[in-house]
This record gives sequence, C-alpha cells and structure tokens, in this order.
Amino acid sequence: MERWEGDTTAEQVAQSALSVAPSDTKTRDGLYIYSSTGAVGRVDCPVTEARQESTWASVRVSRTDADADADDMLKLVKEYAKAVGESSDCAR
Repeated sequence: MERWEGDTTAEQVAQSALSVAPSDTKTRDGLYIYSSTGAVGRVDCPVTEARQESTWASVRVSRTDADADADDMLKLVKEYAKAVGESSDCAR
C-alpha cells in the first residue's frame, strides 16, 4: 500500500512500480494497470481521500519461472486493493 497525491493516476504509480509499466493493459475505469508480471490498483480508502490523497496497491511476480496470467494479476490486485480498503488503515 502506498499513499500518493489525490489526483495521481494509475500510469504515474506504474512508473515507479516493479514489474508493471504505464503502457501495460489498463482497465476502462483507469483504476488498474496490469501485465503478467505485476499490477497496480487504486484503493477505495476514505481516510486518505479525506486528506486529498490516494492509496494504491501493487503486486508483482518475483520468481522468474512463475507462469502468471495477466487476468490473474488483475484479479489479485483487485482483491488486494479491496482488502486494503476494508482494513483499519482505511476505516471509515
């Protein structure tokens, strides 16, 4: 979980994330960027949004012999972002 300025885009987060690039596949809503090696996604976090910040989750494959699928990475980052949003760090 990382905190950024409120108007930060998924492309900006992907620039500094490991194993995902700003040019990788982006969801229609612009909240997630993903590939077969990594993903970033915006977290629904009322605590940081109230401070005009945004919260982002990122995941990556760290084993070179791993056989991940891009759709699986999207599912993983969505579930992780949801869990972070429901955590005490983002409690309403």
